[in-house]
Amino acid sequence: MLISIAQHAQPTASDQQTGTSSCLHLIRWDRYPGRPVIETESIRHVNPDGSGVLYQQTNAPQPTAATTTRFAAGELHSPIDEPIPTDPVRLNDAVTTATPPGSGSTAVVAVLLDLTSIRTLNLAERVAVIRVLAMLPGVELIAWVPGRGTGVGLQLRFSDGRGDPIDVITDQDTGEILGYRLEGPAALQSSTTTLILRRNRCDCPPPSRVMFVSAVRRSGFPPSAGCGIPSGVPTFRPAGAYEGARA
Repeated sequence: MLISIAQHAQPTASDQQTGTSSCLHLIRWDRYPGRPVIETESIRHVNPDGSGVLYQQTNAPQPTAATTTRFAAGELHSPIDEPIPTDPVRLNDAVTTATPPGSGSTAVVAVLLDLTSIRTLNLAERVAVIRVLAMLPGVELIAWVPGRGTGVGLQLRFSDGRGDPIDVITDQDTGEILGYRLEGPAALQSSTTTLILRRNRCDCPPPSRVMFVSAVRRSGFPPSAGCGIPSGVPTFRPAGAYEGARA
């Protein structure tokens, strides 16, 4: 099934937006025993030269003011060296090298998710990621879920008996990773991440933290003269992942 997605993956509008800032908007829900769920929201702008800015805030249980972190070219963390290999064998080698010795397939999945959570991927890079996922043992189709717009997504579970299982949602049409859920040890019951927006023509940072908070609450993205919000963006919130504290 993953091979079929890789073979028929279609370009997105963002694939045509070369030479503009890359925009990545994520919401993460972390759940700990006996504590309220922590909701963290982040938006990362990356310029063509690799410099950029990260806006981040905690929405729950206690909202906090947004923080701003600027990074110069070359300072953006990446689990593997750039550029990202588009050959799946080379990408698999690079990702495997970034995992601890003796790790299983879920460690490879975690590195790939880390990669997709810090930068946008073009079509060739997305296809390479899907093909590496297809190489891994212990993958199970859990459910069909809404994808981008009117599309369809697949919720897949990766497990290897060593690391904790990881659920990944991928868009069937474009090969985009839409969200993922990591089951954790007792100290962290689960961590669920939704990738709200991949890339759009966004070159203007929020003019103020107040506008950032209000704009994110209202439309899901900070104000910018060049930004537009795609319709039909799915939200990956598994049951019980954000409903409050659990003993």
